[in-house]
Amino acid sequence: MPDSLITIEAREEGLYAGLLENGRLKEYHRFDLDGPAILGSIVMGHVDEQVGGLNSFLVNIRQDKKGFLNTRKGDKVRCGDIFPVQIIQEGSGDKGYRVTREFSLDGHNVVLTPFDLRTSISLKIESEALKTWFKALREQFPDQHTVGWIFRTDAAVASEEEILEEAKVLYERYQSIMRIQKTSPAGSILYAPPAPVLSFLLSQPRNTVSKIVVDDKNVYKRLKEMVQEEDPELSEKVFLFDQGRWSIREFYKLTSQLMTALSRKVLLSEGISVVIDQTEALTAIDVNSGSFAYGGKDREKTIFEANRRAADVILEQIRLRNLSGILIIDFIDMKSERSKEELLHYVKEAAKKDRQRVTVHDYTRLGLMELTRKRADLPLSSFLTTV
Repeated sequence: MPDSLITIEAREEGLYAGLLENGRLKEYHRFDLDGPAILGSIVMGHVDEQVGGLNSFLVNIRQDKKGFLNTRKGDKVRCGDIFPVQIIQEGSGDKGYRVTREFSLDGHNVVLTPFDLRTSISLKIESEALKTWFKALREQFPDQHTVGWIFRTDAAVASEEEILEEAKVLYERYQSIMRIQKTSPAGSILYAPPAPVLSFLLSQPRNTVSKIVVDDKNVYKRLKEMVQEEDPELSEKVFLFDQGRWSIREFYKLTSQLMTALSRKVLLSEGISVVIDQTEALTAIDVNSGSFAYGGKDREKTIFEANRRAADVILEQIRLRNLSGILIIDFIDMKSERSKEELLHYVKEAAKKDRQRVTVHDYTRLGLMELTRKRADLPLSSFLTTV
């Protein structure tokens, strides 16, 4: 696991949180310390109208925007219905929040899934011994018939007592939601997750964060208290930033990395560049060879190495810019099918470092590599236009 450090900058418009791994900025987010947690909330929604296809609806959730609900074929949903929904995606611009009826409750080690009764295990856990242990441990969970569970990656380093206690807390929370929803009107909040900045801190893989530095004394005190209530061990890693005339961005060299993340073109060595164009439908990424020389008998190997280096930069930028949805990459053309397959495999393995789910599909008929990344939070460009 990489050695991670988190920076918290307090500004009038909110808190800016940077996640650095081995000195490189990997993620950058903006949070409101006092604002309500929207994502992950479970609220009573009122179905207002049917839109688009037969399975799409606008749901009134008594927030600043309505919810957009996609249902499965055969689901019986009618205008006027009231039922719990979970907000799973931010609404940007005029778009409403994405909501789902199939809500879940996240813990650090396990996830409770009322609409999927299976026992699932994180794909990042490959140990057969651990998988066997998880399945046996599942038999001790508080409910065996009406809910399902997912063992998260962090469960691999958690104790039996920690996992069982968390499962108990999540199940009690689920029972409370099901009980109060029977008499709750539309717009009622059935469950609100911790403050977004706190959720961000608690979501980091266990024992990977070495330090959390905060540049404002009042925010530092409040944040340390909040973390103390949820994770006393992590609260010991929260410190007040004090480097004299240096700001956090200057001291940790964030400015240049953020400027790169706001640029259309990213320059690599030897004349290679990566051009990233965001559109509403997808993100197109082009690797330009520029003045890069790749002649001679090792031409194919040289191009492959250039594409591999470009892939590292592309995946880093996708994560830092928080790009999501469909991503199309046009690498420098390679003639060998073996080289193309090796590059595809390399990107699949490298994409596992992203905390969001990245699926590397294949090449299109035109030879473009196609990826999709789970949509979560807003892209960097939506809240940061200058540094």
